[in-house]
Amino acid sequence: MFWKLVIFCLGLFGVISITSAQVQYGHQSCNKDLLKDDWKPKRYERFSEILAKTPHGKPVKIPCGVAVIVDTKDIPKVNGIEVLGLLYVPPNVGKLVVRTQYVLVTGYLRVGDERGMRKGSRVDFVLDNFDYKLKDVIVNSEELEIVGGKNEVVGSDGRLGRLSFAVIGGQIEIHGLARKDTRSVHNLLHRRAEKGDEEITVEEPCEWPIGSRILIATTSYRKRETEERVIKGTSTNSKGMAVLKLNRPLKYKHLATEDSYEDVKGYKVEMPAEVVLLTRPVRISRRKTSKQSSKFGPHLMVANTQLKQVIHGVEFVEMGQLGTLGRYPIHFHLCGKTDWSEVYGCSILRSNQRGIVIHGTDKVKIFDNVLYDGAGHQIMMEDGIEEQGKYYRNVVVNCDAIRRRDLLPDSSDDQVSGIWISNPRNEFKGNRVVGSEVAGIFTELRAVTGPSKELPRAKNFDPRFELLDLFVDNVVHTNGEFGLWFNGWTPPKRVSVGRINSYRNLVHGVLMELSSSLELHDSVLVDNGGGIDLDRMHNSRVSDSLIVGKSKMPGANCPKAHSVEFKNRMFERESRSAYLANVTFDGFKDCKSTGVVGVQGDDPAVQFNGWSTSTGLRNCHFLDIGPDQGFGLRNAEKSDFQWSEFVAIPARDTTWGKKTIPNGFAIADTPFMVPDPKRKKCVAIREFGKFCSGVCFRTVNVQLTVDSIFDLSYQLEVIKVDGKLRSEVVVSPFKSILAPTKLQYFFTVETAVKYAVKLRKQDNRPFPTRMFVDVGDQDLRCTRGDILLDFEMDGFSLGRARKEKQPAKRYWTGCRKKHTPSTSVYYQDKCKGGKMFRRVTIPHKALPYNRQQVLASSGLEFNINEGSPKCKTDKTCD
Repeated sequence: MFWKLVIFCLGLFGVISITSAQVQYGHQSCNKDLLKDDWKPKRYERFSEILAKTPHGKPVKIPCGVAVIVDTKDIPKVNGIEVLGLLYVPPNVGKLVVRTQYVLVTGYLRVGDERGMRKGSRVDFVLDNFDYKLKDVIVNSEELEIVGGKNEVVGSDGRLGRLSFAVIGGQIEIHGLARKDTRSVHNLLHRRAEKGDEEITVEEPCEWPIGSRILIATTSYRKRETEERVIKGTSTNSKGMAVLKLNRPLKYKHLATEDSYEDVKGYKVEMPAEVVLLTRPVRISRRKTSKQSSKFGPHLMVANTQLKQVIHGVEFVEMGQLGTLGRYPIHFHLCGKTDWSEVYGCSILRSNQRGIVIHGTDKVKIFDNVLYDGAGHQIMMEDGIEEQGKYYRNVVVNCDAIRRRDLLPDSSDDQVSGIWISNPRNEFKGNRVVGSEVAGIFTELRAVTGPSKELPRAKNFDPRFELLDLFVDNVVHTNGEFGLWFNGWTPPKRVSVGRINSYRNLVHGVLMELSSSLELHDSVLVDNGGGIDLDRMHNSRVSDSLIVGKSKMPGANCPKAHSVEFKNRMFERESRSAYLANVTFDGFKDCKSTGVVGVQGDDPAVQFNGWSTSTGLRNCHFLDIGPDQGFGLRNAEKSDFQWSEFVAIPARDTTWGKKTIPNGFAIADTPFMVPDPKRKKCVAIREFGKFCSGVCFRTVNVQLTVDSIFDLSYQLEVIKVDGKLRSEVVVSPFKSILAPTKLQYFFTVETAVKYAVKLRKQDNRPFPTRMFVDVGDQDLRCTRGDILLDFEMDGFSLGRARKEKQPAKRYWTGCRKKHTPSTSVYYQDKCKGGKMFRRVTIPHKALPYNRQQVLASSGLEFNINEGSPKCKTDKTCD
């Protein structure tokens, strides 16, 4: 007991923090009798009597161990309400307005019951007095356990803040709506609403009260076409659908489920407007004053408390405090693993900073909430350690970016999203995001941040390398840039994102960048500025999906960019195999301004990188165009190097219009890439190059590594010798590098053709180098022809081969031949004119290969070390 008293005193005087990420509060022992009755005692004291006993200027306190019921509708403004015991607001209280400087719950606050507030009853909590700061409160002193750490939001050195609705060690159970009614707060438009209409028909029956405010979301490309109205009357049609009469005519057209249609492949194209209820029977807001900032509202915080919280059907109006850390409309702060806290069927309107923030808290259920016209990320996990959350059927409409001057430290609210995901170990199902200024759903993964870094489990946890729990049936549309945005995600095995409906987003329906092992499947991307952008992706694919350039829906526009874009590779990371399988393309016949599948080099810093032939198309269907319209190409602005000379996109089992085109490659129209017309037939592709059937290309990668700091000037050349033709391409002009650094250069070559690779130097200083051939994977392998590559090692020197189970002393110099019966892959070294050559042959029958097996068994990857091979006489292996 003594040490507990010491800790209590230290916390009281601010010597230590009592709200670290590792400290949790629970029920105080003085409430043990209330706990025995499950917080439903048989006897209550009257709130009017407690209020009468409260000294003037002091907060109203509900004593610990005491149950109090609100028995009056006339509560004067009070200087605060502190609930240490139980405070109960009955569901039939009538119209109650509670004006207070703050609300602090360390006991139990219950508003309504499981059936919700009764008809005609309404509770308004109005937080007043902008100048008052709620000091920190020490709770649960008899049971307190200090683990250590600090907290920058609720630390003992500061305040719980102004306009606070705070829960520390207590519980709130607010039932504005019954749980069964929380799913009916959002609906879809059934019949198209035209400009001037004064009533609308929605899909599902609903009993929304007359006088309630509703929202009809935009279905165009413009977020401003979302409209807010008041219900003037209700009725039901013959099909049981609700018909809502509006207080004034609509200004814009809104599409409905009746406008939906099926594509010829059976995919459903639909764009119905979301219709949502904004009004709730319980409301938390502020009293506006001329002195108070318009961006400074109340905030609800549950801090360091694992106890289950229930928030059903509450309306939060203009809450959150712009630019102040930890001040959000709903904030679960460092609560650890909760007992499945619930936020169901709430509306968060015009928030000043974010919406529902889950911070250092696991096991929460965020279901059927509506967030409208807010600033910053509207639903988010803050530190990246939050997991086991369920985010189902939430609707976010119109969220704006926070300007840089108001940004919180280490935040990305200037790249705003409706749902911001920092940890994939959660479930996201049936959510809808409309009209975000930047992204609908943004998965931005990075190492654990904030006070959660102190948690023991954070030491060996990194969300960037975690698997996904669930991500299906989400809808994103009319967003300023992207519908879905995945960034920095490299799970240990492929994860699945499915059944996405992404339409009329201004830049791309889906952006995947700097990630690996992701699969988007069974999705529909329609009328977007561009369909999907695969930017520096590895081992990822899009499968069993529909991409429509211009749909049959009213108001559809042609895309501004390629509907599939493969971005050029960064030299800092190795990227392979981002491809499309069983994807259908439609709606491009009348959109001739751009190709469907495109390649873009968007960064001058990567202008010397080429292409990986393991990226391409398999079993795809272009319904209304031919291959001459199917591809497009864009180079980096201000780039002095046409890296597109090495682009080769494989297309296997692909149909163009009504014809099945033989397997082949879309390639750049350059002498280096185009095969000899006597051997192969190619057709021209507008905006791209040529499409060649019956040909095979592979990617070669040269890596230059400098281990010490010195100036190195070099020039890498690739020379194609095809019969009498000789095409030379300078992969890199002479340039200087200050080391240490690592550079990768990619170039694409046709198999069964002889090539020479030269490294020319302006000085004689050697440097280590390595080279390997990308043989692709079984999905996109070539269908015919051996891979035959000859490399003239001018400027290179062959060193030790990288081989499994091979003695380190074995060197590949001079004349040597290696044959591996298990794979039939072999290479051959020879000396000619004092120069070293290497020929690599991979017969078609040996494909496909695991890349690591090929490198190990055939010597395709080798180090180039200091020194020259002893090659004094011409000699060729037998």
